[in-house]
Amino acid sequence: GFWINSGYGKFRLTGWIFGVHRELRQLSATTGVLTENRLVYPKERPDVAAHLTGHTHALKSGYYGLVDIRPDTPSPANLKIFAETGDGTRPLAFARRMYLDRRDEHSGPIPVYRPMLFAKVVAAFLRGWLLGRFRFDSWKESRGEIARLQHHLASTMGRGDAPPVSAAIVRRRDQDPYTRWAWHNRLTPRLRTVLEQDAAALLQAGAPLISVVVPAYNTPEKYLRELLECLRDQIYPRWELCIADDASPQPHVRRMLEAAAQADARIKLVFRAENGHIARATNSALAVATGEFVALLDHDDLLPHDALLHIAQAIARHPSAGYLYTDEDKIDDTGRRFDPQFKGGWSPEMAITHNYTHHLTIIRRSLIEQAGRLRPEFNGAQDIDLFLRCWELIPASDVIHVPFIGYHWRAHPASTATRGDQKNYLFDAASRGIAEAVTRRGLRATPILPQLAKDYALCLYQLKWDPVILRENPVTVVIPTKNRVELLRTCLDSLARTTPREFVKVIVVDDHSDDADTLGYLQTLPDRTDLRCEVLHAPATPGGFNYSRLVNLGTARADTPLVLQLNNDVEALEPGWLEDLAGWLTVPGVGVVGAKLLYPDGTLNHAGIALSRHDGLAHGLFEKAPAEDLGHLFLPHAARNVAAVTGACLLTRTDLYRQLHGFDEEKFQVAYNDVDYCLRAAAAGFRTVYSPSAVLRHVGSATRGNTYAEREHVAYLERHGGYRDPHLSDALDFPPRHLPLNPYHQRYAQTARPFRALVLTHNLNFEGAPLFIFELARFLAEQPGVAVTIASPKDGPLRARFEQLGLKVEIWDESGFMSAKSPAEFDGALKKFAASRRWDDIEVFVCNTMLTFWGVHLAAHLGKSSAFYIHESNAVKRLFAPILPPLMHDTVAEAYRLATRVVFTAQATRTIFEELNTGDNFRLLNSWVDFARIEQFAATHDPAALRRKHGLDPDAVLVVNIGSICERKGQHIYIRGIDLLEKELPTLFPGRKIQWVMVGARPGLYMESLMEDIQLMNLHDVKIFPETGEIYDFYRMADLLVCTSFEESFPRVLLEAMVFGDRIVSTDVNGIPEMVTNTDEAYLVPAGDPFKLAAALKKALADHFAGNQKMLSMAHARAARSYHQARALPQHLQMIREAWLG
Repeated sequence: GFWINSGYGKFRLTGWIFGVHRELRQLSATTGVLTENRLVYPKERPDVAAHLTGHTHALKSGYYGLVDIRPDTPSPANLKIFAETGDGTRPLAFARRMYLDRRDEHSGPIPVYRPMLFAKVVAAFLRGWLLGRFRFDSWKESRGEIARLQHHLASTMGRGDAPPVSAAIVRRRDQDPYTRWAWHNRLTPRLRTVLEQDAAALLQAGAPLISVVVPAYNTPEKYLRELLECLRDQIYPRWELCIADDASPQPHVRRMLEAAAQADARIKLVFRAENGHIARATNSALAVATGEFVALLDHDDLLPHDALLHIAQAIARHPSAGYLYTDEDKIDDTGRRFDPQFKGGWSPEMAITHNYTHHLTIIRRSLIEQAGRLRPEFNGAQDIDLFLRCWELIPASDVIHVPFIGYHWRAHPASTATRGDQKNYLFDAASRGIAEAVTRRGLRATPILPQLAKDYALCLYQLKWDPVILRENPVTVVIPTKNRVELLRTCLDSLARTTPREFVKVIVVDDHSDDADTLGYLQTLPDRTDLRCEVLHAPATPGGFNYSRLVNLGTARADTPLVLQLNNDVEALEPGWLEDLAGWLTVPGVGVVGAKLLYPDGTLNHAGIALSRHDGLAHGLFEKAPAEDLGHLFLPHAARNVAAVTGACLLTRTDLYRQLHGFDEEKFQVAYNDVDYCLRAAAAGFRTVYSPSAVLRHVGSATRGNTYAEREHVAYLERHGGYRDPHLSDALDFPPRHLPLNPYHQRYAQTARPFRALVLTHNLNFEGAPLFIFELARFLAEQPGVAVTIASPKDGPLRARFEQLGLKVEIWDESGFMSAKSPAEFDGALKKFAASRRWDDIEVFVCNTMLTFWGVHLAAHLGKSSAFYIHESNAVKRLFAPILPPLMHDTVAEAYRLATRVVFTAQATRTIFEELNTGDNFRLLNSWVDFARIEQFAATHDPAALRRKHGLDPDAVLVVNIGSICERKGQHIYIRGIDLLEKELPTLFPGRKIQWVMVGARPGLYMESLMEDIQLMNLHDVKIFPETGEIYDFYRMADLLVCTSFEESFPRVLLEAMVFGDRIVSTDVNGIPEMVTNTDEAYLVPAGDPFKLAAALKKALADHFAGNQKMLSMAHARAARSYHQARALPQHLQMIREAWLG
């Protein structure tokens, strides 16, 4: 028998055969009883004719083709070739036993190299020589061949064990996320150069002088030296250090300060005659400050080298800025950085009671003078007292968050960085400062320290509002309901128990309850003596459940200043919650307030709603976290501004609700109506507040259940998808709802800068990967200051499109790299190619597909950065086995380590290569689809007209397979599935015409084999089109798209089909299940199984003929959430900029 490789469900067959006494017309091959393949026959074989000169049919004796081999075929398999003769008979012409080789790095065991076994074979070989069974022509040459064979086998075969995990990867698994974040945000040489250029540009434009004000007292020598060094190392040089020594008894303080001032004229000293503590010392330092802005720095803390630069840049962007604050972390005496505080944007309501801006704070000096500097009677909380007074003097737009780590807060035994109650007096000072601020602002509230804050020594105050506020601002509570009388009864009883009857009116909006108990209960409500209650029966309307409509109906009856939207499954727990919510609405500019909601199990149901940058949607924060969990920056326990609050308990001004026309009944019937309302309120100038002091219990979707309204997802994204949540740091991942730090967040790459990129693609054909890079290159070229050059080793039709964009296209000769037999030959080719042109016009290489690995090596050789885009789902050895000699495989793998960034669009693909991620340079980014272009195309092209253009039936159902026709794409499985369906379709769908289309034909053995099989199966309704630039025509014409690939990382055909609205049947390989969910957005089947493919096609066709649009709608919504180019492409731009920065 023979060994054959049975990858992709096929194997290649070639040979020759002819009839001596009869004519052979056709050949068919099979490995079983279920499938048969037509072979390409006859083909000329001059070699056979030359050898068999006496046979007239010898010249036309050649055959070749691809033969199906099912995944469940046992090994050995039986190959049979049948010949169709001129006399109509079909004899068996050939039979052979075959052993199936299904081995590779991922699908099964691989050949193992065993040194002892090799030694035994060599010994047996030499023993035969000694026994005289054979002789060597040259022992020297034979010995060399044995050595070469040993090296070859050792380098290409496995060792029997899984490869050891790199020590770097093991270490990374044990690192905390912030350590990794700090590494990825370190100042690389290129980044430092770029920042120095920024600083020089600022100075030339007249950047401000920043006075760094420091009160010092007995500062340890190490700390003082490091503080002075961190100022001298600032990239932004326009600063002055104003430091006041508060009568330190330690002599080294004066000595070190005087020496520093003598060496640097920017250092100004004040030596106080007596100790006055921190406020007076700070004021003394302020007295000698001359800068336009003042930065407040403690004497034992540090500034990163780029801190003042980012401040100066923020001032340049916001010339009217009065108060700026940065992110911060802590640092210990070993230099270890930890406990980062990545803050959100300005939150005026949180700032009343929580000093969340903290370090580094920079204030316009004139503002400090206007506020009256620091007040000694507030020592311990002198900073929050000053901040509160400053904020009252400037508009909110002049408070600027600078989203860089700008402060290292020293953690040592005497520092408040270690524990908040190290200085107990600060709590009292903070309470007095907040109380004064509340009074100055005319707010009727007093600060209180909750028990949780006391337990954890947190200076995290809340406000207790005057209950008179509710009397002056009565509330109408609107509660939609249907059936579930037990929920409504609990809700209303809790309102009666916890709210004052005379200032609260309830309107129950009944949505056609049909439960007898509920109807009876509703009739009793107007007669309650403990609760003013009215029942409103919603009129019948078509369209199903519409929560927004019910709320609007109830609110239309409100005659109070405030209106509360409340779900019927919410239970109030303690009196005072409504007074708290109403109190916040007395703050000027606050238009919406929400409460803390708990699930029945005590975990958080609602602590504010934030907007995700990943899918563009709104999600609840900290959901399902324990109620006592502190959360990121204590946010679950801080009254604060949020993007939105849930409509399950939402208090707003009645006049604002009417001004905004309430909840949107048309676009957001069920979901996102509350978020949409809050965002529209924000656009009108009103803030939303979450208050943790108002605590209620919420079952959650108890009446209607959890529904998935994909059309509302799309509507939300269309209206608010571009809105960025100002209260959420970009460094945090959201979701998940607990806001974990993203260790790969790179803040510096978010700044738009000019750079010059070389985009290297393996060919210029109309294929998935080149089209992907075309769209990316087009987007890069549209960015101000970004220059793009295109290079490819193979010319093709895509070149014209690049050139239409005005991009230069170069065709490079890769033969030196791809013909190298060894790393040494490769290095030689690399040096030769590097010397063939100048590289001044290139700063970063963008290499597309594994086949451009040599571009990564070239970039490294030239000292350039690189981004390496991987689309293949084959490991290095498997993909390159037929392309490069085994000795070169490690050179390919080395490209993964040399690349500055390796970018994947599917986690399944990344997992294949994870063992090469020793430098933590792998990144996962969503691919994209061009919604605008597709929607414009669909609006301007009629499917029937396109079908006539391409010679297709305008009335038929069109099932399309799009992609380069090759074994990996599995079109042979597609036609097998068609063959299985052909006999059933007339019965299943009588009178329905179905056409089957393949787009992407290219000449070759596989194409010939498909054509033979189509002819053998007598498939008349299969149409084949070549690769084309008019691919959108086929998406627009299609009713159903089929993907039969054996390997796909993240196929763009599915993304485009999702947006065009084509039904999808696809294999479930590699990254495809990450794109679509089986039976939700597509029907997924195993690769290589025509029977399951046929079954899925039947389901999809049945859905089509039934007019079922649910799957299409869900697929479109998922594409809009996850793959919209407006969100995805900027992330790729940022990644390439990150690679450029090194």
